[in-house]
Amino acid sequence: MADRRGVCRLYASGSCRYGNRCKFMHERGGNATQGLGENPGRLARGAATFRTGPVRPAGGVPRQACNLFWTTGSCNRSFECTFQHLREPNAAVGQGSATEKVPDEKDEEMLPDFFATEALAMENNAARQPQYTLGPTEAHNNIKPFLRDNYHFESAAKVQGFVKILASINDVNKAWYLASGLVLKSTLHKNINHLYTLMEGNYETIQDVIRKCIGGMIAEKSWMDPSLDGVVIFRTLSTVLLQYFNRFKDAIKNHPSIADLVMDISKWFETWATNVSCQPAGFQDVITTSDSKARGLRINKLREEIGRLTSIVLRESEHTEKLRRIHVNVGITSAQRRQVQIMQFAQTYDPPGGLRQDGPRHDNDFAEISQIRIAPTNDELLSPLAPYLPVFLADAPHHLAEHSMERHLDIQFRLLREELTCSIRASISAIYDDLGIIWRDVGVKKRQPTKLEEVIKKRGGPYKTSGFDSLFFYIYTNAQLSPVKAERCDLTVGLFLDTPAGTARSDDRKARYEYWEHGKRLQSRSLVALVLVTGGTMKVFLGVITSFGKDIAESSKVSADTVQIQISFFDPEVEFLALQSEKMTRDASSYAFLVDNSVMYEASRPFLERLQSIEPTEIPFARYISRGGSVADIQVLPPRYATAPRFKFKLQCLAKDRRQVINDLDISQPDAVATARRQLSQSSILDPSQVEAVASWDREGTCSGGYETSNSLKVVSFRRVSRLKKYYEFYSPAGSDPLVLLIAYTNHALDHMLTGVLDANITQKLIRLGPRSSDERIAEYTLDKLERVAAKSELDWSIGRQYGVMKELEERMTEVMESIQLPSLSWKDVEQFLGIHFPEHAEAFIAPPFWIAILAERLWADTDENGEWTTVKQSKQKTMEEGIFSRTFYGMWREGEDLKFISPSVQPAQQKKGRSKKAARPISPTPAPISSTTIDFFKQLGFPTLPPLPTTARATFNLLNIPTVWSMSLGERLRLSETWEQNIRTLAYENNLGEYTQLRASYKEACKDYNDIRDEAPSKQD
Repeated sequence: MADRRGVCRLYASGSCRYGNRCKFMHERGGNATQGLGENPGRLARGAATFRTGPVRPAGGVPRQACNLFWTTGSCNRSFECTFQHLREPNAAVGQGSATEKVPDEKDEEMLPDFFATEALAMENNAARQPQYTLGPTEAHNNIKPFLRDNYHFESAAKVQGFVKILASINDVNKAWYLASGLVLKSTLHKNINHLYTLMEGNYETIQDVIRKCIGGMIAEKSWMDPSLDGVVIFRTLSTVLLQYFNRFKDAIKNHPSIADLVMDISKWFETWATNVSCQPAGFQDVITTSDSKARGLRINKLREEIGRLTSIVLRESEHTEKLRRIHVNVGITSAQRRQVQIMQFAQTYDPPGGLRQDGPRHDNDFAEISQIRIAPTNDELLSPLAPYLPVFLADAPHHLAEHSMERHLDIQFRLLREELTCSIRASISAIYDDLGIIWRDVGVKKRQPTKLEEVIKKRGGPYKTSGFDSLFFYIYTNAQLSPVKAERCDLTVGLFLDTPAGTARSDDRKARYEYWEHGKRLQSRSLVALVLVTGGTMKVFLGVITSFGKDIAESSKVSADTVQIQISFFDPEVEFLALQSEKMTRDASSYAFLVDNSVMYEASRPFLERLQSIEPTEIPFARYISRGGSVADIQVLPPRYATAPRFKFKLQCLAKDRRQVINDLDISQPDAVATARRQLSQSSILDPSQVEAVASWDREGTCSGGYETSNSLKVVSFRRVSRLKKYYEFYSPAGSDPLVLLIAYTNHALDHMLTGVLDANITQKLIRLGPRSSDERIAEYTLDKLERVAAKSELDWSIGRQYGVMKELEERMTEVMESIQLPSLSWKDVEQFLGIHFPEHAEAFIAPPFWIAILAERLWADTDENGEWTTVKQSKQKTMEEGIFSRTFYGMWREGEDLKFISPSVQPAQQKKGRSKKAARPISPTPAPISSTTIDFFKQLGFPTLPPLPTTARATFNLLNIPTVWSMSLGERLRLSETWEQNIRTLAYENNLGEYTQLRASYKEACKDYNDIRDEAPSKQD
């Protein structure tokens, strides 16, 4: 490289595309950038290096001199040349020698491990540049232009910009740490989740080991180890697999062989159960020495768990197989043809989501209820198609299996959700119809005003219609957004609204306060709709009011015309509008209002969420609930506790007279229930309804009776006579206390029942759920009271840690919120954008023509000495762009400072004497000769003439393909820079939107974890 001419500016800035073919010397030493000033756009890139190329001796070409002009006296790049034009006094060119910079100790500490990827890359001069720091969202948005259809790279520079995006995805870029899907949440079950993650990654090996070991022992009919028994083995297998399926929903889909393993486990279990139950036992197991009745109960319990496991696997396997097969519309069955009503349903049946022949109805139409958003989306509210509502009949068509719990849950969820959302969907439909009339009849003078126009003219109020499908809801007009608040466990947007006519708009502050504090409008946790009307379009955003009546009442004190509420919206787009201080109500064609149907969203949300998330096999009494039609042919099983060995109901304590005998009730004995019913009717203190309640203990279900039944007597007697402690000792873990759920029709009955429990001294460990109790004694056992007086929980450290996670996310969200306000751009933003999308333009700013670099040095030095110049107009100072791009080549180019330097100054025209100003003809200003300072400047640089002053006016589209930016006129520069900066702002908005959406989801998840831990902590007091 010693014979190369001149120093490569692009190599020093890390952007040379020619490699070993470059005609200039590749140096990264400190001397390579001397004399160019402190331009952050071109010096920062070559600052951190460990070695330099050959250094020319003093007798060679001077630093910053054009090699071609030095030797020949001419240069074909002329004023675009990036080096100084100096003529060689003699033709001697020195030979170089290499020098090497030795890194100091601080540099050594910063170096990565030698065998690490980064260190090896550095050794091969391929280390990643520090500018490759795009985050996941930025990389995603920047790469979009390269993914357009039929896109092709026009030049090597375009390829270089594409590679810069890919180079940001590296180990050093910390922005990619959280993008990994393998990062687990720091929750109470972190270690358990980690173990199941290992199981997911090594499932095939685990399956082979289970088959080999368990299968071999079953074949030998012995566990080969006295410490093992079948109960432990099969219970462990079923529990582990169930928990594995719960954590990895796609496990059965990703590992089809799971179905075969579960079938093998079921077959092994039946083989084991048959052999340990026969006489003599055909399997070596400790359970063969236990009581036959207890052994049978344990085996039946295991059979239920394995049956549940088998049911889940078969269901998911069938679902997976359906997805693999080509979808074929299934016709009605022969049984449906036999029923006229069912045939009508079948003819009009239109399945949900992707099962529908024409595709989903809208973006919230899915076959699986777990994927449905409870609050309707904008697309769903404006959809002309009716929602999918299944018929709650046993033989009615449905996309899930008949008599299955999944089908029952699906129907319950869809019908309950429809009940929650139907009123607000009908309101939005009426508003959309009114808007259609308004948009259609624009300019029509004589037209009957719509109901919406009447309400808006009154600045809000009730919207009423008559008829069979009458509607009644409130509209609040002139909606304006206020800043977003990241409050604990929620993200809310403030909304200013016009107050409706009447008391809410009264001049009396006290009357207004009373109206909002105790009124029924805009109630907390109710579902509302924000409607945005702009340019003939309508968009709806649903949210839940988080303000209380007192909060709204306080805001009404400020003005009689407006109130403020806080709303938690389901769509982050509203939050972005608030962050941008977007004005929603502008004129008659662009406005916003709030719709309130008084729908209590929180009253239904917990039930809907539970229906979406619960595992169907976990629901008690599922065999009765899921049965469509009559259940007369289903055998009602006895309660499990009553089948325990030696369990009996002691009924003697219910006798009127101790001399009368009431036999113990053993439901395993024939006619025992009939005998107990007869004896209780004749000799007990119970009335007939209570006798029937006690006699029903031989069947699964709840202990129930009429309202007139003495609930306290029934519950206390139930605990006394049944001796439940034996049952709990048999089924509950060692050392745990029994749990009983008591349910009453009214709060008074519940307090009465709990008083009976306390008076009977059954237990003091009670938790009363629900509203505040009127009984002072029972009030001490309410959940709120127990939480306040509970001792410090062992989960407090987890609560504190999760609170810290939540606060950290709040801070990060605040930073993103601040950056969304379309911040002022910097040279770093422009350089990054141009380096990716217009790399050749970027090179022109990183390494400008030599005379531009020298001129910039002088201008910036003059600024340091005399201060910045400002433009003064009408005695008011106004700086341009507030110095955003000051002391950068981009800012110099943008403002045309180089053009001003080579432009002749213009002297104002003078009027001739003896003529008035009105009669004088306009005289063109006279251009002054070019300054001698400018001429001398170029002579010193070796240019005998001045560069031509550009006067072109090319289209912006053409300028995007012309990298010679310094030859553009001032008008072209302004248009091109405006286009670039607008694209940068748009890209920044999309980046912030993506990051904010991710942080929003993380924040809500952190809030949910925080609440879950807090809910769990008080339970530890027992």
